[in-house]
Amino acid sequence: MSGEETGAQPEEREERAPRTDASGPSAGAPGRGGSRGRELLLLGVSLGVALLLGEALLRIVWHNPFASGSLGQVVRLRTHRANSEFVVDRSLIDKDPARVQLRADERSYIRPSFRYPDPDVTIAFLGGSTTECSIVQEELRFPALVSELLAGSGIRANTLNAGKSGNTLHDSLNVLLNHSVRDAPDIAVLMHATNDMGVLAREGHYGSRMGAPVRLREIGLWSLQWLSSSVHLAGVLRAALGERLGGERERNWASVARRNDPDQPEVPLGPYRARLRAYVRTARAFGIEPVLVVQPLSSSTNELTPDWADLGNQDRFNAVVREVGGEEGVRVIDLVALLEAEVPDWREPMRIFYDGMHVTDEGSRVYARLIAKELLPIAAEAGRSRLAGRVRARAQ
Repeated sequence: MSGEETGAQPEEREERAPRTDASGPSAGAPGRGGSRGRELLLLGVSLGVALLLGEALLRIVWHNPFASGSLGQVVRLRTHRANSEFVVDRSLIDKDPARVQLRADERSYIRPSFRYPDPDVTIAFLGGSTTECSIVQEELRFPALVSELLAGSGIRANTLNAGKSGNTLHDSLNVLLNHSVRDAPDIAVLMHATNDMGVLAREGHYGSRMGAPVRLREIGLWSLQWLSSSVHLAGVLRAALGERLGGERERNWASVARRNDPDQPEVPLGPYRARLRAYVRTARAFGIEPVLVVQPLSSSTNELTPDWADLGNQDRFNAVVREVGGEEGVRVIDLVALLEAEVPDWREPMRIFYDGMHVTDEGSRVYARLIAKELLPIAAEAGRSRLAGRVRARAQ
């Protein structure tokens, strides 16, 4: 009996073993995975249909107050990005050195900026690429040199270079009001003409520099800017896109050839004149002494010469600077007249300008010397006023 029981047990195990394997996890997994995928797909389709039905129903029974509204608008503050660092290749212009740094501080001013923790005077410089001086050596950019030259006269001056390539007077007015006033400059030096001439010749107004709805392109670019500050892969992508988007544009050589023709079509001056007055009065409203600079433009041209500038309209815009300066009682630094008087060969190619408009290292030194000399009495007076204010504050 016990032998029969012993012989039957293996048979039961043999019969049970296949059943166990057939119902095991490995055999059943594919079926359950496929079923789960179908369930998720069905759920997605159901949600999509429900959303479409809900949208259709709401369109019938509810008035959407946002349907006809536009996107919110933004005004771009055209400054350098805080704490940014770039290396600029200037080998086509000067190989000693062939590359220079373009660095911005935590307040977006081009370095060097805040030299003194307790300055006698603070001077803001606003303008486009002719103030930015991106291809000039860092320590030779004329706003920085002005600080050194004033120090030689016993005035500790922080010079804040807010110049940005492509900026117009409209942009600098925005930078002054929405950025630089926070740093409480005593003096604000402005130099604009050529970029304004280009924008107004093309558009007749400053509409492209005003508020505009946020577009997907800006959202993408801002997201990439934020991401590239911490992710190197995003930084590589941003650098590649920057080279692609900022590559050399097609030049209008016919415009360059006509640059010295005095009979070019006249560009409207009204929008420029109005903003020049607004700049002067805005600066004064914040206790800042405005200073206007007449922007030189040489007749020499080469492959780097901007194709939107012409001497005839430049003279007309510069005349507005002199006019508004006289009517508003503002100090005007007439660099054109000063160059004519003190640098007779200033129009010689590569002497002061490398393209008839932007200064070389030597041109920047000349600018600094001429501007510092004109600013000296204003800076000294501002320094005395600041000192008197400190004395009064301590007495109270």
